[in-house]
Amino acid sequence: MFKDADSWLGYQEKYGGGDVFSMMMDHIDGMSKDIGLLEILGPNPTSTILFLKTQLTKEAKALGQPANAAAKLNRPFSEFDNIYNYITGKTHRPVSEGVARTFAGLGNLLTSALLGSTSILAIATDPNYTRLTKRMAGMNVFKSSLKQSFQMMTANNTTKQQAIRMGLIAENWSSVAYGQSRYASETLGDNVTERIAQATMNISLLSPFTQAGRWAFGMEFMGFIADNAAKPFTELNPAFKDTLRRYGITEGDWSKMGGFEQYDFKGAKFLRPDDMLEKDRALSFKMLEMVQGMTNLAVPVASARGRALLVGKSEAGTMAGEITRSFAMFKNFPMTFYLNNVKATLSQEGMQRKASIAGDLLITSTAMAALSIQLRETAGGKDPLPMDTPQFWGRALLSSGGLGIFGDFMFSDVNRFGGGLAQTIAGPRMGFLDKLRELTIGNIMQLATGEDTNFGRESVDFFGRYLPGVSTWYLRLAFERLVLDRLRLMADPKAKQRMRSLERRRKRIYDQEYWWRPGETSPRRGPNIQGVTGG
Repeated sequence: MFKDADSWLGYQEKYGGGDVFSMMMDHIDGMSKDIGLLEILGPNPTSTILFLKTQLTKEAKALGQPANAAAKLNRPFSEFDNIYNYITGKTHRPVSEGVARTFAGLGNLLTSALLGSTSILAIATDPNYTRLTKRMAGMNVFKSSLKQSFQMMTANNTTKQQAIRMGLIAENWSSVAYGQSRYASETLGDNVTERIAQATMNISLLSPFTQAGRWAFGMEFMGFIADNAAKPFTELNPAFKDTLRRYGITEGDWSKMGGFEQYDFKGAKFLRPDDMLEKDRALSFKMLEMVQGMTNLAVPVASARGRALLVGKSEAGTMAGEITRSFAMFKNFPMTFYLNNVKATLSQEGMQRKASIAGDLLITSTAMAALSIQLRETAGGKDPLPMDTPQFWGRALLSSGGLGIFGDFMFSDVNRFGGGLAQTIAGPRMGFLDKLRELTIGNIMQLATGEDTNFGRESVDFFGRYLPGVSTWYLRLAFERLVLDRLRLMADPKAKQRMRSLERRRKRIYDQEYWWRPGETSPRRGPNIQGVTGG
């Protein structure tokens, strides 16, 4: 017990890890995980896992050659351990808290500095993922998912609260922005850097749009289930029956659906997992798993499994562990896209349906990624890229699966953040440290050896690349032209020459021109839309 508020605040400042709200959310998160593990694995999950591994090894040895059979289990056991350690928090438990928090804080700042334009990709591609998920579930694919998402973004609090009560969690109301977890999946770090990253994800619209899309699909899916609840299992859309099958909902389970009282909200009927909880707890959990699983397909977000596969057994707070986390940063989304969306496509019933869904996913996702590329180019002051080249469509194909940064190398040896392939593979944290080394030690060494330094120009470039919030898509271009270019002209006597050289390089490599040229305070014309045909 504390004698007064000041005593508690003093204790919290010395030993605590955040404000009261963060502590409350962390407690709820921890208790939820503990309860879930207890319900699935019993009162001692570690002992249960060890028992299951022992039994599986015995059974494997009994099936064939003992040495071979047991050895084949090592990899799945290791993958399971990585996922389990991630879920329980062991992966996040740092060897050195200072090192871990420093790198995590750096990750938050880099998220704020580099991900301000990812909402363009989300707005272009998420509606298509939602449409494909509806097709997999046998729902109406002609309702505009983009319109539904924007309607949910601007809905009143009552509607949003109803979505939460239906079991659709409000992730972007917790301590970490949903948009940040979607790509970076980093939750450590101090409150200041967390809030900077969260603010950027909010003002760029990535977090609100992601959350709204998940709410909109989840509510529509529960409404779809309610609409079909009275139908016999045999009369259901085959695609919906296949979805039920994948989540373990049998014909016997479905026969119970019509007996549950449906929830009425503004005249619309919904069948929620909570409506089943008292009568059939097991079926309620199956229903919740299906709703959340399909929502994750409709609006992909980073998953524990994807993160665990990327970071493996590396320990937070060690240099090796932080280098691994730098490599994994911003790569969780493509990993999750493969683990969720691609695997869901391949799990469809029958080869014909698999091929149909896979072709739909490939073609439409590539087309939407192409749109997002053009929107990003235009927002950056450049004309849309010519679309009559294999390089452009190769880049769009990579972007459709979340690997757009690697698609940049199909055009040149520099990615959209200004780093080479080696820096891209090493990750943004290592890239930042390398740039910082060049700016400081590199210039000191040049000065010591009598070489000309480029400290002024490099400082402006460094500031322009890593300032939090600077990449926000609707602010970036004006900031670039009216602030950064002015600073470059003051700091570098050859700035104009470099700007014209950049324009020539874009023209030579991309056959692309600027509609708002570098160094100029206002655009001379609008974007040349006709240039997309290469004419």
